[in-house]
Amino acid sequence: MIPTTWAPTITFIVYAIQATIRNTESLGIAQAFTSLALLTLITAPASKLLTVLPQFAAAMGCFERLQAFLLLPVVVDLSTSEDDDFDNEDPSTISCRQSPEFEMQTFGPKTDVEPAVITVTDATIRPTATAPAVLFEASFRVEMASITALLGPTGSGKTTLLRTILGELGPDSGDVSALSGPIAYCAQTPWMVNRSIRSNVCGPFARDTYVVESWYNRVLHACCLDTDISTFPHGDSTQVGSKGFSLSGGQKQRIVSSL
Repeated sequence: MIPTTWAPTITFIVYAIQATIRNTESLGIAQAFTSLALLTLITAPASKLLTVLPQFAAAMGCFERLQAFLLLPVVVDLSTSEDDDFDNEDPSTISCRQSPEFEMQTFGPKTDVEPAVITVTDATIRPTATAPAVLFEASFRVEMASITALLGPTGSGKTTLLRTILGELGPDSGDVSALSGPIAYCAQTPWMVNRSIRSNVCGPFARDTYVVESWYNRVLHACCLDTDISTFPHGDSTQVGSKGFSLSGGQKQRIVSSL
């Protein structure tokens, strides 16, 4: 708005100064209205130009981010493999794909050892392409029908490792493999409705008459929510706010785990 606001004022001030110095006539009504019309014709496009410049810069920034995303290397999804496609094919077409040397290959003896669900071998992983690596030469195996806990301080690369196992990231070096098939993943960012704690635990549309208090209290105790709720001034009627901003990260996770 600077051109529209200050252009007439500055123009008339400069004209008055020049008229005083040169001892000429002062600004007349005809000259004033003519000058205002001309200034309006000039300042309106100038104002639009100044408005377009930030929008143009924002558009160029969006194009640069899209270009950087499109140029990222393709990450192979570890949950799928060529074996799945081979198993799902029509048996009548499989013979066309077999090479003549297939029957001459040497197969090793079968063992009773179950394959590992997840295998990580000397993997160096970074959260983004430009960030420094957070895991160096990590190696471990997750056996079938086992429970594995991943522990570490904040920023140590726990989520980065999980994203690599899911196939969202690729290791800089080493190998990360997982058995083919669907993988269930619960992200650390919980989804909550802007209602009370009780509504988030029992469901936003659950009525008090449908809630078994003994089971409800047992769930709160199992998720360690009873202690937190006792510290809130409104108890389980406390509103969690938009995206649960009134709760800590651990409280959000425990409320979601109680569903």
